[in-house]
Amino acid sequence: MNKIQQLIQQYCPNGVEFAEIGKIGDFYGGLTGKSKNDFQDGNAKFVTYMNVFSNIAVKTDIDIFVKIGEKENQNRVEYGDVLRFGLYYYCAGFNLPTVSWHL
Repeated sequence: MNKIQQLIQQYCPNGVEFAEIGKIGDFYGGLTGKSKNDFQDGNAKFVTYMNVFSNIAVKTDIDIFVKIGEKENQNRVEYGDVLRFGLYYYCAGFNLPTVSWHL
């Protein structure tokens, strides 16, 4: 029995329902069309890769900003969103996805 099966058995003795992520939520990308200059004197907070990757929960008290124009159409992260990066690392013969966190 692997670790996930052990956790399910311990915390969900009646089992769990599995669903494809694409059927229970939407996928969308991060910031688009940004240059280095857009990250100076910004007007909107954004979640960095390192914030998601390094923390068990997204830190919202960090003042990191990006310039977002009035007519720009960027995605918005809201409380309750699950953040995941689509990058994979190759390690010892296995493709390992980066972690996902709940905001």
